[in-house]
Amino acid sequence: MLSIEGNIKENQWQVGVLRSIGLTKHCVESIVLTEATANILTAELIGFLVGYIVMVSSMSLMNTIFELPINFDIDWLTLIFLMAISVLTVYIGTGLGVS
Repeated sequence: MLSIEGNIKENQWQVGVLRSIGLTKHCVESIVLTEATANILTAELIGFLVGYIVMVSSMSLMNTIFELPINFDIDWLTLIFLMAISVLTVYIGTGLGVS
């Protein structure tokens, strides 16, 4: 939430320009929220893909060296829960930062 608030304060002039051209506080909040959510979801997707690639390569290496079985199961419920928490944090942080 500190990062979101810092980002809003850093881009205060952008918010001022949007308000001066006639956008309401709610519209500005929606724009900031959409931008923050897009950034978080992109980071989550990239992190998931990089993590999965590293996991597959390291498990393949373990299988080759130690002949351990490979299990590529993903706990989707936990993954979705963690993504939902991060998006919820963005919504709450943006709401607190804008107000």
